[in-house]
Amino acid sequence: MIRDRRFVIAAGTRLGPYEILSPLGAGGMGEVYRARDTRLGREVAVKVLPGEVASDSERLHRFEKEARAASALNHPNIVTIHDIGREGSVSYIAMELVEGITVRDLLAEGTPPIKKLLAVAAQTAEGLARAHEAGIVHRDLKPENLMITRDGFVKILDFGLAKLTGPPEGSGGGATQAPTVSGGTEPGVVMGTVAYMSPEQAAGGLVDFRSDQFSLGSILYEMAAGKKPFAGATRPEVLAAIIRQEPEPLALVAPRTPAAARWIVERCLTKDPSERYVSTRDLARDLTTLRDRISEAVASGDTAAAGVAPRLSLGARTALFAGAAAAAALVAGILLAPLLRPGGRAAQPSWTQVSFRRGMIWSGRFAPDGLTAVYSAAWGGEPVRLYAARVGTAETRALDLPPGKILAVSKTGELAFLRDPRFVFFYLQPGTLARVALDGSGSARDLLEDVHGADWSPDGGQLAVARGVKGKDRLEYPIGNVLYETEGVLGSLGVSRDGEWIACFEHVGGEALVVAVRAADGRRRLLSRGWAVPSGGLAWSADGREVWFTAKEKTYSPSRLQAVTLSGRQREVTRVPGDLRLLDIAPDGRALVARWDWQSGLRAGGGGLDSERELGWFDRSFLNDLSPDGAAVLFADRGDTLLLRKSDGSAAVRLAEGVGFGESRLSPDGTRVVAAPLAEQNRLVLLPTGAGEVRKVEPRADAASWFPDGRRLLLHLRQPNTGASLAVYEIVAGTVKPVPLPAGFEGSAANQAVSPDGRRIAAVDSSGRIWLLAVGGGEAAKIPGEFRGETLIGWTQEGRHLFLYRIGDVPGRVFRLDIESGRTELWKELRPEDLAGVVRIHPVCVTPDGRSWAYSYARVLSSLYIADGLK
Repeated sequence: MIRDRRFVIAAGTRLGPYEILSPLGAGGMGEVYRARDTRLGREVAVKVLPGEVASDSERLHRFEKEARAASALNHPNIVTIHDIGREGSVSYIAMELVEGITVRDLLAEGTPPIKKLLAVAAQTAEGLARAHEAGIVHRDLKPENLMITRDGFVKILDFGLAKLTGPPEGSGGGATQAPTVSGGTEPGVVMGTVAYMSPEQAAGGLVDFRSDQFSLGSILYEMAAGKKPFAGATRPEVLAAIIRQEPEPLALVAPRTPAAARWIVERCLTKDPSERYVSTRDLARDLTTLRDRISEAVASGDTAAAGVAPRLSLGARTALFAGAAAAAALVAGILLAPLLRPGGRAAQPSWTQVSFRRGMIWSGRFAPDGLTAVYSAAWGGEPVRLYAARVGTAETRALDLPPGKILAVSKTGELAFLRDPRFVFFYLQPGTLARVALDGSGSARDLLEDVHGADWSPDGGQLAVARGVKGKDRLEYPIGNVLYETEGVLGSLGVSRDGEWIACFEHVGGEALVVAVRAADGRRRLLSRGWAVPSGGLAWSADGREVWFTAKEKTYSPSRLQAVTLSGRQREVTRVPGDLRLLDIAPDGRALVARWDWQSGLRAGGGGLDSERELGWFDRSFLNDLSPDGAAVLFADRGDTLLLRKSDGSAAVRLAEGVGFGESRLSPDGTRVVAAPLAEQNRLVLLPTGAGEVRKVEPRADAASWFPDGRRLLLHLRQPNTGASLAVYEIVAGTVKPVPLPAGFEGSAANQAVSPDGRRIAAVDSSGRIWLLAVGGGEAAKIPGEFRGETLIGWTQEGRHLFLYRIGDVPGRVFRLDIESGRTELWKELRPEDLAGVVRIHPVCVTPDGRSWAYSYARVLSSLYIADGLK
């Protein structure tokens, strides 16, 4: 029934749990069949590996290992691998069944419209970026391996030649000089399909993620021009052309292609890999933004923005930095303009790019001369530092100051900045407030600790500050004079141009409010509400009549630049896809803005893994818990999906969708999850990980931890007047027993952990002190030592140590604390391979035996612009 080499598998044949229905196609890496998964009752695609792979144990092992790595990607633009198996002598892979047409089929109908081309390009780049961040290079990208589904999604197929590598620092993908074996048996043939190979691949050299960028550039060139960029009568001639020749300029063969699109394709097709994109995430961001801008331009009838612009010489771009800056400014003009105004007509602001390195922009302000932008950035995984850039030139210099975040520049040229800030949240980066002259005269002088917002008075003589004091946030103006106090978090301070009001964001729960506080008497005025956290930036308009701010209605909705008056009258200035951050507005109306591209990932290590594994689902994976044996992680993705996934990278199980959750914890036996739905305040529910019903927890609480017996929960209550913010809840009986907090315990014990024997609770108060509380009664004890900003992870197995870390440390550092002596020692450093743009490592989980760990990380890649003409 199964014949080797050009074998045919008959309908009805069973390969493991998969029943073959009909053939779908064949290629160098095997034949593909439509099949039915008899366990789940769904249709899948089953690829049967060719004989030379299946019969070679070493190649089969390597293939299976790399296929398992690819199966962990789980990205909407990558075909999902469900299973790998063997039936007798036949090895197979079961994967998602994708129905639609390939890009090759699309090309057979002629050159697609530019909107279609960019839709395919952006989605393909997004999928590749996800693979590259996981250390996987495709190596055989071609039109046949890009499927367009009926609803317009692009799926990257066939990671059969993919190479699993470790992504090098600063790249987002790995490099390999892989064995030169193709799907055929011809010895010495380079891997991949010839027409779409990169020069380094064609020459048998080192291949990394930038090789896939070249292949994508070749596909996009063919989609735009209707022909391949490199041609030849024979295979060697094509290889020679790829290595030595330049393709015909798209400006000549496809003159209707927008200039920005031509520039992106040309950058992908440069012979030198170092001249391509530093990361495929940057490529995806450019393509996505260009796609959106072209769509908006076409919809508004602005054919100029979607049309042709003069072509810049590739040689000039790569030879001169000024040429690169000019090209970037041209691209910025296409990508970011026109931005739509409420009237439906397109505003035409000009955009000048200021920063050109890879990393995150933290903050920025105009200098008094209006020709200098002072900004804070963390480039290439380095600490955040202060820079000064001359507008309209390539001149940028690092200021000779400690690592810090700029908060304000006075009219007299004095900087207010945070020294050694910690990135706790996107709206909270506390540090030590310092002041220093911009011209470098004198040294920096520290003023105040635990500050996260500040602005100068109009005359430059006083500072308004937002800082944390004993669990609350204070607005002081001038320093020492408390105008307003809140249990929320204040940020993005802006003193009005007449000095009478201080506008700021007030972050309360999951909402960002825009408020103004009168300097004379501290009266608070609510200007706008209903914005998602994290929010953007804030500044007073040039005429001082409005407060301009960037914010989002939902976390994943487009950014909006809003204006609001002190009377609460609002209007929309513009909106853009992704994250736009308003940093400052100059007296002449120019705006300093940063464009952010951020994601959060999830990594796990230990437990027999050779190295840490990326376990994120889409691009907003947030760790909640790690099972005690390290075999599974519990996490949320994009806020409304709660998932459970094995640490080996197998497919995740969706426990709940469409409902946002706060903190969630997995039971010791892995059968239940205690979760906090965001829609119902102070309410916990028990979710089964398998079959079963959802059950509410009484009384109301906002978080919970499991006791080791799995029969009790430690509840964190919002009942400060009772003197007990912790309680033990018996799940079956439904009884609640308070755990009193000792005298001297400040705040509520929001950060706590139950000991392995269930008899003690380690809890951190708002002053950072760590206490040991007795569950069954008894005197509480305070662990010796001073702790500042430490977050408690949990107990070690023997019950003599605690694991701690500090939010904001990058790389992350986990410490082991001796509860008897109070001494701490560094246990492990958490360092993703690519640290560029990584601003936060949080949360962190460690198993009690210390053999496994997991953590989430946030990465932000951004660029700084000056916008002129926004109204």
